[in-house]
This record gives sequence, structure tokens and C-alpha cells, in this order.
Amino acid sequence: MRSHHAVPRMAAAAEILDAPDFRRGIIYAAAHRIPLVHTTVDLAIINPSKREVLLGRRKSDGGKWRFIGGFIDPKDRSVKAAALREGREEAAKDMEFGEAVFLDSTQIDDPRYRGTGDVIMTNFFTATYVFGTPTAGDDIEEVRWFSYDEYGDHLIELLLGHLAQRRV
Repeated sequence: MRSHHAVPRMAAAAEILDAPDFRRGIIYAAAHRIPLVHTTVDLAIINPSKREVLLGRRKSDGGKWRFIGGFIDPKDRSVKAAALREGREEAAKDMEFGEAVFLDSTQIDDPRYRGTGDVIMTNFFTATYVFGTPTAGDDIEEVRWFSYDEYGDHLIELLLGHLAQRRV
């Protein structure tokens, strides 16, 4: 049931939204907000018997090979659940992998956020390939196995350190 007061209140709200001081306040608040940390997950699906790690390529990312992963969804119950979801969505339609094991978290230098004050903090997991064929899905264009020694970067160093401790 609509209140007979709804129209005057909506008109008053429209006047506020259209007021120059209100617009200036919104612009000021946006320009002076505290920096945000955007939380993501990266999942290194490994095949220890072949000493390989599965990486994916996005169309929108200039063709760079990356770990499977992405932003944590508000519906994810934990960062581990997010890593498992990303693995299934982006690479494991026709493949099985084991339990996700947390390795570390680190900031990612993402060009989308340079100069904004915002940062990406990724939570890095590993999971062991069980069987099947990896298939690109979601926003991943292609997936491919890489030798542990073929691909170098900070997260690979974390992965290799973890694997060395496990003697895989």
C-alpha cells in the first residue's frame, strides 16, 4: 500500500540529489575515500608426477599465462571455498583435483589499480591434479600445463618453495 506521503518525500529526495552541494559532497567523498584491498584467490593445480602446474590465459589480459583464480565472491563461505570454486569454473569442467592447501598471501601489482591507492591481495593455494582433462571455462580462454621450471614469477617461487618442503 502506498502512502500518500510518498510523492512529496520522493520529490524532496530528488531536490537533494540535484543540489550542487550534494554533488560536491559525493565527489569529495569519492576523492577522499580510504584505499580498498580487493581480495582474490590464486590456485596452482599441480601434477607432481610430471612436475607441472596448470595455468590459464584470459582474452582480456593480453594473453599472459596466470594461475587459475579471481575475485572472491560475496557468496563464498571462505577463501578456500573461493579457490575451489574458481578452479572448477575456470579449468575443471572435465577434470578432478584434490583439496586446496593454503600457501601464503601477497599483494599483486595489477595495472587496473595502479595509482588509485587500491591494491589486490591474493590468497595463494595449491591443489593436486587427480584425473581428467583440464578445460577452459568462465573468463579463461585457454589452459595449459607448464613445467615447474618453465614459468617464473613471485607466486611460482612460493609454489616451488612449498613443493620443495613437500619434496614433490
